[in-house]
Amino acid sequence: MSTERIIVLKSVANEFRQTLVKVAQSMAGLSGPNAMSSTITKVQSLVSDALSKGATLEFGKNDIKNGNKQHLDQMIVSNVKSNMDIYHTETFGPVTTLIEVEDLEEAIRTANDTEYGLSASVFSRDLSLAIQVARRIEAGAVHINGMTVHDENSLPHGG
Repeated sequence: MSTERIIVLKSVANEFRQTLVKVAQSMAGLSGPNAMSSTITKVQSLVSDALSKGATLEFGKNDIKNGNKQHLDQMIVSNVKSNMDIYHTETFGPVTTLIEVEDLEEAIRTANDTEYGLSASVFSRDLSLAIQVARRIEAGAVHINGMTVHDENSLPHGG
C-alpha cells in the first residue's frame, strides 16, 4: 500500500503542497528500482496525460532515472481532476496526486470515487469529526491521523 491520492481542502492546499514538496525534497534519492518496465511506461503515460490536461508536476521528473528502465523518479502531481486518467487509475508507481476540494462533502465524494479502497486516512484536529468522516469512506481500513501504509493486526487483509 502506498498513498497515491491526497485529497486536501482548498483552504489549506497551498500550505500543504509547499510542506509536502519540502519533505519530498528532503527524502529525494532514497528509493530504489520501482517496478517492471511495463509499469514504468504506464506511470509515465498517466502522468503525461494529467500534465497535458492541466495538472502540475510539483516534484520529480516524469523520466527514468540514470538510464535504469526500472527506476522512475518520485513525483508529486497537483491540480489533478476527474477528467485525467491518473485520477481513476492506480499507478503502482512512485506518484502522489493532490486533489483539491472545496469542502468536506466533496472530499468524501472524491474519496469514494474510485474502484480501489484498500486503505485511507483522515487527518483532523477534531477527532469526533474525523470518526464521522471515516465511517463514510468506503475503504477496507480508514486510519485517523495516521499513515495509510501499515497493517492493522485486528483487520482482515489481503486479496
